Amino acid sequence: MLLFVDSSGTVGCVAYDGYSIAAGTTTGGINKKLVGRVGDTPILGCGTYAIRDVGCSLTGHGESIMKLGLAREIVEDIKYNNISCEEALYKHFSYMLKKFEQVGGGIVLQSDGRWATYFTSNKMPYAVIENDLITYGARLYEERREMYNNNEKNSECKCPFIIVLLTLHICFTH
Repeated sequence: MLLFVDSSGTVGCVAYDGYSIAAGTTTGGINKKLVGRVGDTPILGCGTYAIRDVGCSLTGHGESIMKLGLAREIVEDIKYNNISCEEALYKHFSYMLKKFEQVGGGIVLQSDGRWATYFTSNKMPYAVIENDLITYGARLYEERREMYNNNEKNSECKCPFIIVLLTLHICFTH
């Protein structure tokens, strides 16, 4: 799969291979950043975090995300406090918006197939591939669905592989 994103956006991915969850995030960073600044993306537990059965990838105001250790907090709420993916994302991004007046968003995937997106910005494009179904959207609670028809038979996978991809080019107005 090839995904092109301009250098100013963030791309996040959370995947399940039938055994465990993996998550990753990459970013173009922010304009006019201080030399030597390290954002939330490369710091595990901030912009990205995964354990065996829950993972998430986040985007938004990096300094706020880092101060809250947001990705780890979201995953731990789901795993240990029995909060749904939707509730965890809503709870933590609403808190970040209230405390720091900064927007953000993210994706969460659980090994049982439950997933969610949530963001406090105007839009955050995402796509979820599960078996032959693609679910995608850009606005909050928007879910469009299409069947995916992979004509290449040499890449068959028998595992319950779920991929959640985001082109997290967040629109920073609220």
